[in-house]
Amino acid sequence: MGGSPFILITGTGDEEIAVKAMKSGAYDYLMKDVEGRYLKTLPLTVENAIKRKRAEEELMKYREHLEELVGERTTELQAEIAERKKAEKALQEAHDKLENRVEERTAELRTANEKLQQEITERKHVEKQLNISLEEKEILLKEIHHRAKNNMQIISSLLGLQSWYIKDKRILEIFSELQHRIKSMALIHEKLYRSEDLSRVELSDYIKSLTANLFSMYRVGMADVTLKQDIKDVYLDIKRAIPCGLIINELVLNSLKHAFPDGKKGEIVVKMHADRRKKHTLIVRDTGVGFPEGLDFRNTETLGMRLVGDLVKQLKGTIKLDIKGGSTFRITF
Repeated sequence: MGGSPFILITGTGDEEIAVKAMKSGAYDYLMKDVEGRYLKTLPLTVENAIKRKRAEEELMKYREHLEELVGERTTELQAEIAERKKAEKALQEAHDKLENRVEERTAELRTANEKLQQEITERKHVEKQLNISLEEKEILLKEIHHRAKNNMQIISSLLGLQSWYIKDKRILEIFSELQHRIKSMALIHEKLYRSEDLSRVELSDYIKSLTANLFSMYRVGMADVTLKQDIKDVYLDIKRAIPCGLIINELVLNSLKHAFPDGKKGEIVVKMHADRRKKHTLIVRDTGVGFPEGLDFRNTETLGMRLVGDLVKQLKGTIKLDIKGGSTFRITF
């Protein structure tokens, strides 16, 4: 019957025919009457049939459009689902990879930590052994300084005993000077033996003891010759402390012997300091009669001054003498 709407008009009232017609696509059903009244309702029926047809066509178009939209959206959703599954798969792979890496790194850190703990334990053991060894060496070194001091005191005592049998004043003086040089070295070992730091000597206390022995040895009263000392926080290792102590011994001894004849009063000053570069300056000054003008102290025949020159060389230093107002020795090393 095509796609156009049709209306069934029949002259019989057979309902079976009407049902078949409607099933076949008829839009409506009219029965003819003798008076022709059906003709009055026919236009309205036709109009309704046309409206119905149009409504069906619109509905069909809308359904097709809806199906098309649903199809497009379904395709988009399928693409999104596929992308999401792909992303989830990539994320899972990354998660698994990261988890494996974390496990590997954790294992590495655990191994490194165990190794570090072992090294720390071994280091502590080594440090303990080193401390024990160091304590033993310090005890041994103290014992060495103690024995060196005792041996030097024995030598000094023997020289003192031997001097009782010497009648020559010059030889007796040489013995006495030698005895005091030995005492100055023994005093270094004694200070180190009593010190907690065996690597260096604090010079202030050492020089006080050294000069006190010299003043006692020459029976010089402090009322006649005064001693001033300006040495603060100066420390020297034993390699430099011994020659430095001997230099001070010789220069103070020289002042006591020659600078104040006939009971002349005066002053002896011992100064020492170190600059920021650890360069030391030692000054030994007296206000006595001074060295004769023109005398080269480096070329004198006295053992003491020659010894001072050799000791300054040993310290790799320099020495200068100023004879204004007495004698001032300046040693830098």
